Amino acid sequence: MKQHTSILLLFCCVIFSLKSAFCQPKYFMTSDSVKIGYIEFGSKNNIPLIFVHGGPGSNSKDFIHIAESIKTKFHVFLYDQRGCGLSERNIENKKISFNKMISDLKEFQEHLRIENAAILGHSFGGAIAQEYCILNFSKVKYLIIIDGIMDAKLSWKERIEDIEKFAIQKQNKEQLALIRKFKLGKKLDSNEKVFLLQEQKPYWYEIKNKSDAYDLNWLLKYGYNAENIDESFLVAKSFMESGFIDNYCLKNNIKINTKSLFIYGKYDKITSKNQFAKVKNQFPNNTLIVIDSCGHFPHIERKSKLIKILTENIN
Repeated sequence: MKQHTSILLLFCCVIFSLKSAFCQPKYFMTSDSVKIGYIEFGSKNNIPLIFVHGGPGSNSKDFIHIAESIKTKFHVFLYDQRGCGLSERNIENKKISFNKMISDLKEFQEHLRIENAAILGHSFGGAIAQEYCILNFSKVKYLIIIDGIMDAKLSWKERIEDIEKFAIQKQNKEQLALIRKFKLGKKLDSNEKVFLLQEQKPYWYEIKNKSDAYDLNWLLKYGYNAENIDESFLVAKSFMESGFIDNYCLKNNIKINTKSLFIYGKYDKITSKNQFAKVKNQFPNNTLIVIDSCGHFPHIERKSKLIKILTENIN
């Protein structure tokens, strides 16, 4: 009896260890010696799916609960971009660029030894994902873009229009002066942009609870802590100063026949579904889904709906 109990306990410990191991961060080194951290979920027999988080400067933590929910169908990999989250954060400014982040995704897929994968990009991560697909379409089985940015100038125009409505209501003269400056084609400095964005209506459409995605105690088991959980100011500042935030636009006109799924929140104030018009002809094998009662974060605001969309459309 004692022997059977010992074997059972040993078996349970092994199963628990294997389950926990998949939650622990793993790392790989890029060709320019930057350590990239990632976590994985699901079986190797499932459809491989690589998630590219938003930002610039954010991390993958707010997609963990989706990964946990879809791991019976997908083999999910969440990696943090250079300078962010679980990855090496204290890096030289010259090592932070959009092109390097595209290269990181290519090297990451090669590191995983996956020939074809579903690539899912959210917001800024959508820009990385779509550019990666154009350059490496043979490596991408499915392209999934959630509230992705294709045209930064269009995004700024729509955000300013949204801010202006509230500035008029509040009779905020300082804001209205900056908006007039923007409309005249004059450049806003980073402090002026931050001031305007702080006053914008929340990016959420409606949300009562931001869920476990923002619960540090829950995130500890995945390797996140008080030091790496916050957005990287270094990365965000680098992209702001480079002009990427103002000027990015998907310019490559090569048609890509990769199966593509574009998902937008109906009330997204950052990247509206109007962005889709910029790419629908470039990715002709596409499906567009707009989620009602949702803002910029479908994976948090409408978690169940997004899970249903992914599991029903990606096969």
